[in-house]
Amino acid sequence: MKYFAKKTLTLIITLFMISIATFFVFQIIPGDAVANMLGTEATPEREEALRQQLGLDKPIPVRYAAWIKGVAHGDFGRSYRYAENMNEMMSVSRLIGDKLPVTLTLAVLSLIMTVILGFFIGIVWAGCKSRTLDAVFGIITQGAMAVPSFFLGILIIFFFGIILRMFTPGQYVSYHDSVAGFFGYLIFPAFAMAVPKSAMAARFLRNAILEQGGLDYVRTAKSKGCTDRRIMWRHILRNAIIPVITFMGTVIAEIVAGSIVVEQVFSVPGIGRLLVSSISTRDFPVVQTLILYIAVAVMVVYYIVDIVYGIVDPRMRSNED
Repeated sequence: MKYFAKKTLTLIITLFMISIATFFVFQIIPGDAVANMLGTEATPEREEALRQQLGLDKPIPVRYAAWIKGVAHGDFGRSYRYAENMNEMMSVSRLIGDKLPVTLTLAVLSLIMTVILGFFIGIVWAGCKSRTLDAVFGIITQGAMAVPSFFLGILIIFFFGIILRMFTPGQYVSYHDSVAGFFGYLIFPAFAMAVPKSAMAARFLRNAILEQGGLDYVRTAKSKGCTDRRIMWRHILRNAIIPVITFMGTVIAEIVAGSIVVEQVFSVPGIGRLLVSSISTRDFPVVQTLILYIAVAVMVVYYIVDIVYGIVDPRMRSNED
């Protein structure tokens, strides 16, 4: 229990520090959001009135306390750019809530592809007896790792979109309009994100399997008459998966937070595109909320990985206790 309590306390403290850093950075960076919102209509009187309306006339600690209280209740403030009507700015929670399902679906699809491709290739590659096939697998995975997701996305658009016409580049289909069309469009950016990650997972798993295959317990199992298949699935893979868990945690964190460029390439209206547009328009409430979301998502993923690692490998808990 001490292991899990320590990890939970570390998570809470880290999230608190992240919230402080996220908020205070946007209070000290150059630029005036009020002047940017008013544009050519800015006057000292109107700037002061809008500053009071947004609460920007209050001290920074007071603003942080109000912001963190709102975050605890799911209220992230109001956007400086997006409006629900002529008199009211759009809630950041509502704005992100419209985009978040898209990004999360893209992340889940990419993760599923990464796990399936990475584990399949890794296991097949580890059991490969031919030097030629071993070299082929090595070249393919090395090449896949070297290609950035955004460039692979461009190749996918050109080949599958323009040449084969399997989808129409840039014409995103909302899940409100067609669930099948929504998933059909997201498969391609998800694949672009999954290919480099699955190549890394395959190499990592293959090396872990080969390392486990040379240990004494494998030779003992063979001397007892166990088949190679049984040894692989009941013994080697079971132990080889332990170090892969940590690596997959890194992969998941990158997938959750790393769809920004890919969303731009495929014109997917998710969190990534919203972050880029909000940065360019200095929509600070949206930007700081999205950065907080990315940071929290990454920290929570690593926390879950630590907990799973502690469950799978009891030695981790004994070292901490």
